[in-house]
Amino acid sequence: MDNIQKDIPFGSPVQVGQGVFLLKMPLPFRLDHINLYLIDDQDGWILVDTGLNHRAVRETWEALADSIFQQKPIKKILITHLHPDHIGQAAWLQRRFKADAYISEGDWLMAQRLWFSPAESAIPRYAAHYRAFGVDGERFEQLIENRGNYQRLVKELPLQVKFLRTGDIVSAASGDWRVVSGSGHSPEHLCLWNEASREMITGDHVLPKITPNIGIIVGGLSNPLENYLLSLEDFLAIDCTRYFPAHGLPSENYHERIAEIKMHHHRQLQKLLGGCGEPTTVYEAVGMLFNTELPPHQYMFALGETAAHLRYLESIGLMHRDGEKTWSFKSVSQADQQREETACASSV
Repeated sequence: MDNIQKDIPFGSPVQVGQGVFLLKMPLPFRLDHINLYLIDDQDGWILVDTGLNHRAVRETWEALADSIFQQKPIKKILITHLHPDHIGQAAWLQRRFKADAYISEGDWLMAQRLWFSPAESAIPRYAAHYRAFGVDGERFEQLIENRGNYQRLVKELPLQVKFLRTGDIVSAASGDWRVVSGSGHSPEHLCLWNEASREMITGDHVLPKITPNIGIIVGGLSNPLENYLLSLEDFLAIDCTRYFPAHGLPSENYHERIAEIKMHHHRQLQKLLGGCGEPTTVYEAVGMLFNTELPPHQYMFALGETAAHLRYLESIGLMHRDGEKTWSFKSVSQADQQREETACASSV
């Protein structure tokens, strides 16, 4: 188990822990894979995440359903969060295996709004969202068009779900897994912690090589970076020695990786503080953190993440935000901070 292949083939479960198997599925993006996990439960499997609504993924699942899962089926489907690569095949798998589906209530409610809002009501909301960020011209048109393309990556949701929350226990033949939820990447992202083996299935909440996207999206969290940084403190307190991420290989650098992720966001915040000496829109600030020549799908994430960092700085008093229809951010100088502190002190 310690010598996990770096080139794990798609659609072939590989054991990575005690009673835990990694099932790699393709993604048609620059990030070309997602790791699903199977937890052994004697006469069946508990599946963690499902893959994208995509032809190659469905074909892989159909082949697996007719082979290794024919005699030992999937009994439970646990969805870590609402994003397409995690929830996209959940409805089909639920029908195919007559399995119970589990998700957090926060992510379930947001999934309804995000994936199945009628175009006539959704497009004006997305337009206002991108206008608030100061986006215009060709990039604005690309983002509006991309919204429809992204929505098709889910297509349908399970008909029935059961809710999980922090502290709930998911029992399996291989041991008990306690639900630990984190916020920021999604409203209520579910992770599974096995105290006996000191292993955790982290989904997208903690990733070994890349950082989870923490962005402001339509109808989403108002200050997702604050949520995420706070939840990382809770995760630091867990005595995990090995974690199983949704992207990249299982790793043993759990606490070191969380510290690296926190430092990454600190550096991003410092870049914005140094770059927003004059009023700056989110659209104008993207280039301080990311390559502005990204394709629409990736640019959408970069824009949302830039907004999240600016919003966080505003919430802790290091940025001023003006404007209602279009936001404009400006770093608070030391002189401004001193004036605000003096004004607060004199008003007490």
